[in-house]
Amino acid sequence: MKIALFVPSRPQGGAANGIITYASQIAPALRQLGHEVYVLTHQISGPTDDRYTVNLSEFSPGLFWQIRSKLRSHAQNDLTEYRLIAALQKLKSDVGIDVLEIEESFGWSAALSSARIVPVVVRLHGPWFLTGTFDAKSHASFDSRVQREGLGISQASVVTSPSMAGLDGVRRHYGMALNDARVIPNPVGSLPDGSEWCLSACDKDRILFVGRFDLLKGADLVLKAFQRLARKHPRLRLTFVGPERKIADGEVSHSFEQFVEKYLPESRSRIDYLGLVNSEELIRLRKQHLFTIVASRFEMFSYAVAEAMILGCPIIASSTGGIPELISDNVTGLLFKSEDVASLAEGCERLLTQHELLSRLGSAAKDSSVKRLDPMLNAGKIELAYQAAIAKGFP
Repeated sequence: MKIALFVPSRPQGGAANGIITYASQIAPALRQLGHEVYVLTHQISGPTDDRYTVNLSEFSPGLFWQIRSKLRSHAQNDLTEYRLIAALQKLKSDVGIDVLEIEESFGWSAALSSARIVPVVVRLHGPWFLTGTFDAKSHASFDSRVQREGLGISQASVVTSPSMAGLDGVRRHYGMALNDARVIPNPVGSLPDGSEWCLSACDKDRILFVGRFDLLKGADLVLKAFQRLARKHPRLRLTFVGPERKIADGEVSHSFEQFVEKYLPESRSRIDYLGLVNSEELIRLRKQHLFTIVASRFEMFSYAVAEAMILGCPIIASSTGGIPELISDNVTGLLFKSEDVASLAEGCERLLTQHELLSRLGSAAKDSSVKRLDPMLNAGKIELAYQAAIAKGFP
């Protein structure tokens, strides 16, 4: 097959984004299966020598599209749709592209399905009705995006999802049966032997949080739980890894420093805020810390969880969205009640004081994730979804 795969940015590492991470794993695996994979993106954030990368910014709209965009409220979406259609038409003409996979974001897939160039597979990465409630955008903008995404999902030839929880949420919200939809976990490659977490090599007084500083990723919950833990464990330190956004507190939005100053000023000297780090540094940090915290209020599929599990890192995570499909509580990790600071703190206390539990959870996590998240295994499942979309044609 000749496959087109849309990603928001290229190459991996230029932005913290699960769709980019997914593409960095699935594209090589599909190529290893013998397929040609063309990666379409509207943002190239660093050098890439991949001749199969298609830069959408090279496709300029004509006068009709320019006038049309100026008359509509979502001009940027119109521009992206134009460029995607133009790129697909060229790929269809030049190489005979067979199928496109694209995220559900902004409902771009609706225009692509209507153009009837190739069958469209929509992969659910985080529909706005599930994740956008934590964003500060206007209600009108929120409703418009949710509606557009629903239209795009409904017009797809095939829908895939990395979790059953996410797929069921879409079915309920939009009232769609999606009988042909498939649940296929996001692939995560394993690492060479010897690179896994080990209790004897980590710092027993350091714990790690990986995620954006925002409400969706639960950064506020982690900081408040750490304050409780810090009072009981005077040598404990928290390492915070992830880009900074804002956290709304009533009518006020706080930066990381403002939030810490307001809620836990006495613990600031014990928090190492590193911002965004590259993948190699993140692996090193995971191995250095006693355990990893994921406190998201919703996750379609959590790479912060999956990547820790692949390394055999002990983890405590919120029981929301697709996370319980990755973690079996008290077997491959600990789950805490979503948005419950006390539950998070209690789980962390178990891991801080029961070191034998850490090794057991970490070992089981690695064994489970290596089997379920293997890129070649899941590329084979994605391959079947593409074949089903091609056989079905246009809805």
